[in-house]
Amino acid sequence: MYDAGPNIPFSLNVGLQERQLVEPGISLATGTLANRPINPADITGLAVNNYKLPASYQYSIGVQRQLNAKSVLTINYVGNQNRHQSDRSEYNLPDQAALPSLIGGAKYSLAPGLPFTGFRSIRLTAAEANTHYNGLQIDVNSQVGRDLQLRAFSTRFRVR
Repeated sequence: MYDAGPNIPFSLNVGLQERQLVEPGISLATGTLANRPINPADITGLAVNNYKLPASYQYSIGVQRQLNAKSVLTINYVGNQNRHQSDRSEYNLPDQAALPSLIGGAKYSLAPGLPFTGFRSIRLTAAEANTHYNGLQIDVNSQVGRDLQLRAFSTRFRVR
């Protein structure tokens, strides 16, 4: 569910004992580095307390008016609103001071200032994104000859 399949224990099995999230490479019993490499893991979670069902609302209204025997004007307003869309935030970001060393090739999972050392990515999915679309559509359709029609169409919209 929500990309949690790659989470531990499904994709990565680290079998070291007596470790802390703060420094998983150091043994609590001996204070020395682990005798085998620790693979940095990714964790994706779901904000259960901030998760509502997504909702989408579409609406439109239009007016059509005959201008003369061969011309018709149509004006439509269309819009939609989407609420409680999934949005994912990253929580294991290094200090800004560590960015030059990361650009220089340092391992992200060992970056100085990383809140959870030994993890690459800790993501949290929450239903907090909203979108809007509003558009005005204007269409003029006219028959200018026996076998020739002229059509002008304009759309103006605003997305937030």
